[in-house]
Amino acid sequence: GGAGYIFLAWQAAEKEAGRLAGIDWSAADPEKSESHIASPVLYISGMQDPIATPEVIKKLAKHTPRSTLALLPGLSHVSVAVDIPGLCATMVPWLDSKVLHGVQRAPCHVTSSAKEGKVEMKYFSGQ
Repeated sequence: GGAGYIFLAWQAAEKEAGRLAGIDWSAADPEKSESHIASPVLYISGMQDPIATPEVIKKLAKHTPRSTLALLPGLSHVSVAVDIPGLCATMVPWLDSKVLHGVQRAPCHVTSSAKEGKVEMKYFSGQ
């Protein structure tokens, strides 16, 4: 039912993304392509992630020249994405040091609204 449809929709989206980007996914070799990434990259993964396992993420980071690896304890594939405070605490210092080069020092504020069921992450510049 639903899982099969999601898988087929994912396959179709992946195929279309490859077509648009001019990439043949079947011939893609992440270990070779990562070495060509010039920008800083932050890899974030959960230590309990069965999909993008810590071993896989470590291998990707190893082959990416300007990478930083953050393995978050106790989190799985989905829980990493919804752990806004954890992501904020991981991403903001990395952005400050690797992207902004310490130009802006600003706190990360996390606000949530149970009534609306949404969480916002805001990065304040302090200006």
